Amino acid sequence: MLIARHVFWKVQDIIRSNPRIQTGNLFYKWLGDAYVTDMLIKIRRQGAPTWSDDISFSQLLKEISESPQVLSWKRFKNLYQGSVVKDFARRDFKKHFGWKKNVKREHINPAMARRDHRQLNKMIKKLKWFTDKRVAHLSVKKTRRIIRFSDLKPALDFLEKLAIKYELVLNGSNYGDSIFPAGGEEWVEIFRVPWIPS
Repeated sequence: MLIARHVFWKVQDIIRSNPRIQTGNLFYKWLGDAYVTDMLIKIRRQGAPTWSDDISFSQLLKEISESPQVLSWKRFKNLYQGSVVKDFARRDFKKHFGWKKNVKREHINPAMARRDHRQLNKMIKKLKWFTDKRVAHLSVKKTRRIIRFSDLKPALDFLEKLAIKYELVLNGSNYGDSIFPAGGEEWVEIFRVPWIPS
């Protein structure tokens, strides 16, 4: 989802930097519609589960808040063993596991997971009606509401923030400020190859 967002906006940058292709056409409309549909469905998927076996970020946060002892200091420390950054384990635990600096705990703070859970579902709820009634299904109820790219940004930004935080908490992987790795732009090469022979 987050990589798809990166790719979409990179394509927009390519279009903006080339005045010769800045014309309204069916392809751009399809690309925009496809992006909105894709993001809405994927954001909706991360919300409260419909079925008991659904996998979602919301469900993960709920389970973490109910069983915080699973994400213990001992488990987290073991993720750093044999690593060149093993000395940073305690620092990262204190910084990312939701406790105040002067409070020593041996597992993740369940209150942090509950806050993240509430905030995530609040953001998804804002988009849920449109996703259910205009994307996944088509309701007979008419609406003047439309979804703009800017309507997706808060939920996507928050999901990226959560992904970075919990990737560190669960796997000890530190992505810094962006889930998208530095470099990794080889895919834009397709835009440098003429597709109509001269």
